[in-house]
Amino acid sequence: MIKYVVKGELENRKIEPEYFYNKNNPIEAREEAFNYFCNLVEILKDANENFVKSKDYIDEEGNTISLLVCLGVKLYCILEGEKEHLIDFYGNFHEGWMSNDIAFGLENEIEYYQSNNFDSKDYKKTLEYCDSDFYEEDGVQTFSILKNTYNWEGKNQPYWWLTVDQKRDLVREWIEDLKISQALNYGESNIAEYKPSLVYSFKTKRAGIGVKLSIAKSICGFLNSNGGNLLIGVNDNKEIIGLDADFSLSEKDDAHDWFKLEFDNMIYQFFDQNV
Repeated sequence: MIKYVVKGELENRKIEPEYFYNKNNPIEAREEAFNYFCNLVEILKDANENFVKSKDYIDEEGNTISLLVCLGVKLYCILEGEKEHLIDFYGNFHEGWMSNDIAFGLENEIEYYQSNNFDSKDYKKTLEYCDSDFYEEDGVQTFSILKNTYNWEGKNQPYWWLTVDQKRDLVREWIEDLKISQALNYGESNIAEYKPSLVYSFKTKRAGIGVKLSIAKSICGFLNSNGGNLLIGVNDNKEIIGLDADFSLSEKDDAHDWFKLEFDNMIYQFFDQNV
């Protein structure tokens, strides 16, 4: 059994749920639900409804926090008494997760139609979509859906959900990762140095100023040439041994924070303010 429901929330009122069901021919119920949804959208467009409102919440410390709530009208399908699957939406929303929800809902809907040999008339079409949650595992997915009003343009491109600034940051991360992998692949050179630790001396088994001095010399060499990559936590055999030896010297709860402070202190110890 499959049902459809249209409902929503606006700035000053709720849109009461309207259910659509046809036991013998589900596609007719979908047609009715879809038309009702589209008509409701047109009415809301003409009414210039506001789809964002502020809502107050109380945090754990008793402070009042005002957050923006996304509003709109939604079309769901309900499969065999299961939870509602979102298949269309109009209003204000966060595109990343809303798009994922709609794509997931449409995929479940068409699979139910196909497994039960239900008529889908001429509403079936192919969707190429890049899921923001599973892109790294699945890449761009291609699957069938029944028609809806949601705009899928450009959403078959990797990282479409990121802002321009976020994409720039991602490219910077890729470049840094590439530099590190190249430094590991090609070994030490005038632009790549490996150091097993920042503070910990593997000879004396304790902190040593000489360890920091060695790192400072490497940095000085980079500064006097064309720069380079210093990899701390890698031994001379290009083996990544990590920072556990350094972390063992930390008396702070956050060993990573301690490590950063030790690195900053090393810079202050061995370089002047110009550096």
